[in-house]
Amino acid sequence: MPITTGDISRDCYNCNNRGPRIVAAAGNHTKYDPYDQVSHQIGAAMVLPGGTSRIHPINFAGVVGGDSYYLPFQNDGITSVSLPVTPVVGEPKFFFTIRLTACSIFLDAYQPAVGSYTTPFGADDQRQRIIISHANALADYNLGIVGVNIGQNPAFFPAGAKAALNNYRNAMLATYPGTKVGLAALYKDNYNQAVNTELQRLVAQGNTNVTYGTTTCVFGFHKPGGWEFYYQTWGGFDYTHHRRLLPAQQVTGATDLHRHRVIECRRFFP
Repeated sequence: MPITTGDISRDCYNCNNRGPRIVAAAGNHTKYDPYDQVSHQIGAAMVLPGGTSRIHPINFAGVVGGDSYYLPFQNDGITSVSLPVTPVVGEPKFFFTIRLTACSIFLDAYQPAVGSYTTPFGADDQRQRIIISHANALADYNLGIVGVNIGQNPAFFPAGAKAALNNYRNAMLATYPGTKVGLAALYKDNYNQAVNTELQRLVAQGNTNVTYGTTTCVFGFHKPGGWEFYYQTWGGFDYTHHRRLLPAQQVTGATDLHRHRVIECRRFFP
């Protein structure tokens, strides 16, 4: 059964970095074929040391007649794919990404120029589209500072990384002939808001050695009103809980994967 918005508010999802056929790869940008979708299957909750988790793998069941748009990532670069604003019968109405830890997601409205898209049947396809891209600036995070992805500061977002991500976006958009209008940008400090809030709450309660381990997935659902995009951030927290007249207790919500949970699920577009 397909994933629903209710599912992503409750269960954690994980997939590997497999992608559909590449249309063009140049420099730091890899563009994927919007007519080459994937088929996916949701696996049972993973059984891990300590118990059954809330983590479900997204397995790839094939690439012919797919039911989903999927966007992988690449280190220090950007990947992109364009989705039709109004899918026709037989086209997917579901989108998902590989997990993010510090990457950004961009959405741009796109009116292709004549001849930009040709369907597998050879017809010109000038439908309005949404370009969704997944940008990674790994090198710009490598500052030797604790709290980049897993650590003590989920809001850590160096200016150099944000500049690199935006530059990747601009260069990527230049490869799409036609008219583009920015719709949304999802950065690490956006999808880690709830993580940061919970971390600060734990510290305010007197807990020490508070660290986090989280990740984020992005999903798109085409509904009667159009495409809706959500992020799901999941994981956990490790900390030392100090109790009056009792020994301190070690809480391992991040280290023990079977304890991972959905921390926040939110629609970010529209």
